[in-house]
Amino acid sequence: MTTSGDFFYQHPKWGIGLLIGEDESSVHLVFSDLGMKRLARSFIPRLVPVTPDVAERESIFVRRDEVVAEQTSAGRSRAPKKITHQGLRPVATFEGQVQFFEKCFPGGFDDPLFTEGERGIGKAKRSKEAAVALSQELFAEPVLAEIIANGGKGAYERAQEFLGAVRGQLHSQETRKVAEMAEDLPHEVLFAKAMYALFHGDGRMDHRFDSFVRTLICGGGRWGLATIFPGFFDPEHHTFVRPIYFRKQAEILGIDLGYKTRPSGAAYVRIQGMMNQLFERLKAQGHNPRDLMDVHSFTWVTLARAAKVGGKKVDDPETGVAITAETDDFDHDFDNDISDIDKHLDTKRSKVLDEIDEIDEIDDLDDLEDVEDVDTDDDDLVEA
Repeated sequence: MTTSGDFFYQHPKWGIGLLIGEDESSVHLVFSDLGMKRLARSFIPRLVPVTPDVAERESIFVRRDEVVAEQTSAGRSRAPKKITHQGLRPVATFEGQVQFFEKCFPGGFDDPLFTEGERGIGKAKRSKEAAVALSQELFAEPVLAEIIANGGKGAYERAQEFLGAVRGQLHSQETRKVAEMAEDLPHEVLFAKAMYALFHGDGRMDHRFDSFVRTLICGGGRWGLATIFPGFFDPEHHTFVRPIYFRKQAEILGIDLGYKTRPSGAAYVRIQGMMNQLFERLKAQGHNPRDLMDVHSFTWVTLARAAKVGGKKVDDPETGVAITAETDDFDHDFDNDISDIDKHLDTKRSKVLDEIDEIDEIDDLDDLEDVEDVDTDDDDLVEA
């Protein structure tokens, strides 16, 4: 008979197995046809949580009882170790994301909880919608053209005003970079020209983006700082990048972003493509995102470590566990979402601004933030 403590996983070759134990190096599953198998922990990412039908469950339970009886008769019976499920997290799917999103916002992107709480439509200030309006006012084409004509004066001031309106969306070290930039007045006109080209130009996107990144402390800008300006100015075509969650999203969709810590035009174009693909897939599911900012919110809500959606109790579609969600407060401090490796990398960058071409040597440090020991070779399988 099944209990709330039974956990079933779909194996890519062996079908459905019941988790019955684990140790430091392996997890133990029972399959109805194969009996008990011990799988290396590095194989865990390939196990998908499932809910088998009644007949399948009973078949597995019978086989489990036989395995226990065999071990007992052979004198190998011992107290099972406590199952902690370390590393056995549900594998996210796009369908699972949609299911979770719909539980959070039954009305989809038009749900009042989304339009008011997540997007901030109708709010006069301290909302994403208000920040979009401010950005479009501060960086309108005639405004930037006049700033450029005046030698760039005012560009940094407007950038700082905008970042003040989106306080909490960036790591504090990134916002300090703009303050540092403000001390380099001869550089200000270059910043204004690159922003004008990115927002209002018609050349190749990757080239325009690269030019803009180079003006952020001589190319030392991070993804957040590099994309928050275009993401809020033109959310129909641009997106604000949160690397951790966008990389998770790319993995779910099977997309290679060619991601590196240092922002690049080539990677940004691929990110735009991923978000546009997600936009179309959401429409195919019957949802109507307004723009890529809505798609960004979908990714954030469904993949963030703690979904923040208006204080509702919702069931995680991947685990079935009720969680308490909180509003994605625009003033939320995301500093805690930045890994120590990222902070270390940021500190390193500040010391090599005069040797920016050497930054690539430490790009790979960022890969440590989400490391998982994943080896999909069949050699990872260790049979009992």
